[in-house]
Amino acid sequence: AAAADNAAAATSIIDGISISDNYGVIKDKHADDKSDLTVILIQDLHCNYDAQMSIYKILNNLIKQNNINFVAIEGCVGRLDTAPFCNYPDEEIKDFVSKQFLKSGVINGAAYAHIMSKGSFAFRGADDRKLHKENLDVLRNSFTPKSENQAFCYNIRSILDEFKQKVYNRRLFDLEKQLKLYTEDKIPFSEFSVYLNNLIDEYKIDKTPYKNFNNLVAILALEKEIDFTAVDAQRAKCVETLSKRLKAKSPELKKLNDTSLSFKEAKISSAEFYSYLKDTAEQIKRIDFNKDYPELAKYINYILLYNDIDHMALFDEINQIQEAIKEKLFARDIERSIDKLSRNIEVFKSLAELKMTTRTLGYYRKHRSEFLASNFVNFITENAPKYKIKYTLDPAFRKVDAQLPQLEKFYALALERDKALLNNTISSMDEAKVKTSVLVAGGFHTDGITEMLKEKGISYLIITPKINELDEKNNPYTAMVIGKRTPFEELLYKQALKTKQENPEAYVFQTKAKYLADVNKSIKEQNRK
Repeated sequence: AAAADNAAAATSIIDGISISDNYGVIKDKHADDKSDLTVILIQDLHCNYDAQMSIYKILNNLIKQNNINFVAIEGCVGRLDTAPFCNYPDEEIKDFVSKQFLKSGVINGAAYAHIMSKGSFAFRGADDRKLHKENLDVLRNSFTPKSENQAFCYNIRSILDEFKQKVYNRRLFDLEKQLKLYTEDKIPFSEFSVYLNNLIDEYKIDKTPYKNFNNLVAILALEKEIDFTAVDAQRAKCVETLSKRLKAKSPELKKLNDTSLSFKEAKISSAEFYSYLKDTAEQIKRIDFNKDYPELAKYINYILLYNDIDHMALFDEINQIQEAIKEKLFARDIERSIDKLSRNIEVFKSLAELKMTTRTLGYYRKHRSEFLASNFVNFITENAPKYKIKYTLDPAFRKVDAQLPQLEKFYALALERDKALLNNTISSMDEAKVKTSVLVAGGFHTDGITEMLKEKGISYLIITPKINELDEKNNPYTAMVIGKRTPFEELLYKQALKTKQENPEAYVFQTKAKYLADVNKSIKEQNRK
């Protein structure tokens, strides 16, 4: 009975959560009957302003629509107090100051939500202090040799590109050229996908394992068929027709109005709204949906196909498709060797820049010996003369192997923190006597945390925030990690030390906040005059 109650409660909570396309997507969900707890995991992209604003909106939605009142975050420990900012009397100034800190990476989307909602939910840090500090120390130490690692990757990649030009057969080189155009954003993803699909057909490769890619191809085909200008008109006509044919003051008519309003106010996703609209229309016998609203019907199919795509799995499938095509195109073993080394140098680059996913980390650990500099150098020195390839090895290759243990330690600690993040969240939930919580943690932690949630029999839902712009050059994450201060912050920090403040960092934060608030208040007063 308890198991049935747990499963019913979890299903009710998870199915009751809806996220607007404007804020993010529900990536995965799982209802379990072994526990009465549910964890909503939001994947964080640290210090990206778009991601943080989306997280803020997602949390607002969960708090207002689903009565969620407990949020835990990575990177902090214990109870988090935003009271000095929550209670600031001028909402406009409070919002301005909070956004300035959000843009500079001083606070995240969850803290912004807590401040702007006047502390309406319990706010906790879920990290382990010791592990987090060790992880940060390794991260800071990795910035010193980063340029050497990048120089090594760039050097090896450029030499391997020379090999491809001299060694690859025409069809294989054409595939490589298209891949390079795609990765350098010179052709759109859609064009590259169509190119791959044509090769799949040409070489009669089995499409069955690639569900997400097949959906993508169907979506691209539908895009050419749909008259998008007619969709809005047909949707309005469909809603109007349903309003007339549903009984006045009936629950069905109320639901139609409520669902339409929720869609307009971005409270539900497009897939939810259009699925409901089509299902409701098809229940009325006098409406032939496909005949009466042909463009809307195609558009709904388009939306549902898109909603069914697992984007992480899609990119895995695209990599698998490329490998399957290459196997058809390889004519000599040396082509395979060049391809393998090219893949490995990209994995090494992601390792050196600390941008690995759990999947690439798994590949690296399985093939670790292949990432030693000697593997790349020996291949080049042995084969370059055969193909008359001129090259110069960057001296950085002599140093990169020594950095591997430090880089590996970073990921070992990050994986160790998966357990701490989840266990601390659950402990805090027990302490607060809540059954449902939100955990905001970096995307790298997703696989480890979800695996443990399954092991513990805890229900979960994973949300990926919407990101319109991935601006890595202006991302303040590095500055935050190494503790780099602006000249103004450095001045405040020295003042804190001089006046023997108990917490210099807090003094800098609060003094800067007051300064920004005073400046904004002064500007507002001048504008009124």
